[in-house]
Amino acid sequence: MNQFPDYKYGTGQSYLIFHEENMRAFLPVWRKAKVANITLPETTHTAYDSLEHLLSHVLRSARYYMVWICENLELPDPQIKETPTLDVIEIQAEDYMEDLLE
Repeated sequence: MNQFPDYKYGTGQSYLIFHEENMRAFLPVWRKAKVANITLPETTHTAYDSLEHLLSHVLRSARYYMVWICENLELPDPQIKETPTLDVIEIQAEDYMEDLLE
């Protein structure tokens, strides 16, 4: 964790460290919510249709964020695979997140 090379812009490096730390913190909390059968608030936002939808939203957003960061730092496309589908997202979440953060 946090073994990034020195960046020309320290702010970019800080964003990536912050992103990784928070992504790693999210999944255990999501798993606790799943075990506790937490009910999400009612809303029209489809990311809250279920805990699986919320997990998908967070992972998909993290993927787009990494792609955006690479574009803005003029780095190559990170080639992060698409977010797993809802029917397998819980099973594949940890492996996907590791791939994402790599």
